[in-house]
Amino acid sequence: MLEGHHEPCYYCGEPCNSLAASPSKWPIPLSHADEPGKVKWHHTGCVSERLIKLEKTRELLTKWELEHDYMCGRIEELQVEGESEIAINTLTSEADTLKSCINEIKTILLANPTV
Repeated sequence: MLEGHHEPCYYCGEPCNSLAASPSKWPIPLSHADEPGKVKWHHTGCVSERLIKLEKTRELLTKWELEHDYMCGRIEELQVEGESEIAINTLTSEADTLKSCINEIKTILLANPTV
């Protein structure tokens, strides 16, 4: 018997197919943090898609962190230059919002390392 054949994919729910012409439909056994040690079947294609999305999310997070650091530096420059409070407050508000988004994404990634 072929392991995982006709088992539903944990991510998309469609049956896995060990005999499919496309390797993206082949089953791969993985366990998850919600039930450690319990095998759940996945299409190799579904796993690949999630890994690609995870990598893109991490790249975006790095970019946003750099942007946040730049904004914080710019706020300090504006304060030194004596710029208007409105400009400083607006930039500070945007930096705070960005930092909140960064923290939320980090929390999600830490809770679900293989999302």
